[in-house]
Amino acid sequence: MLLASSQKNGFTLVELAIVILIAGLLMGIGIFSWQSMMKARRIAATRSALYQAKDCLLTRIASTNKFPDYSSPVDCSNPDSTRDVDFCLCQIKDAWGKRIVLLEGRDGTGCLSSSSRYVTRNKAASQMRATLTSQIRDTHGKTIKRVAFVLISKGEDGEFDSDTYGDYFPNDDDLANCIDPANPIPDFSNNTDDIMIVITGNELQTILDY
Repeated sequence: MLLASSQKNGFTLVELAIVILIAGLLMGIGIFSWQSMMKARRIAATRSALYQAKDCLLTRIASTNKFPDYSSPVDCSNPDSTRDVDFCLCQIKDAWGKRIVLLEGRDGTGCLSSSSRYVTRNKAASQMRATLTSQIRDTHGKTIKRVAFVLISKGEDGEFDSDTYGDYFPNDDDLANCIDPANPIPDFSNNTDDIMIVITGNELQTILDY
């Protein structure tokens, strides 16, 4: 009778174990959901940083009709504000506190940052339009031609997902480099957490001609 009474008035060990198990599962689900939410927020914040960098560069391009230039190497402890990449990328970081990097394309004469050609043709100013020759493979495996530049975040792990573009930035302080046609096409199709946006010559010309 005493045993029956205690079972009615409290939890048995089995019932207590079940309660603890359910509470643990709920806590685990809550932690996973919170982690997923925070990851999604960081990805969104990083995409916003990429577009902020893009807008900064486009503003400067619009005033010069020239492709972004940069110091070699870029020194963010004392950035050269007359250089587009130095000015724009040294002041912007992704959601994991890492700097965004720029991989620029080429025309028939070399890297766009040092090209004598321009984004759009201006006959009155004797400015000839560059013929862009670089291409990349995007995150969907699609080949993108006439690449002006690519902005890249290394994502949560702080490492480039592919050597086809990561090798252009061997040091943590490297912020900009130029695609070498002798190397494999920069391939973003196997990305795990890198985040990128690509800007083509067609896009730049549309913006500047508007």
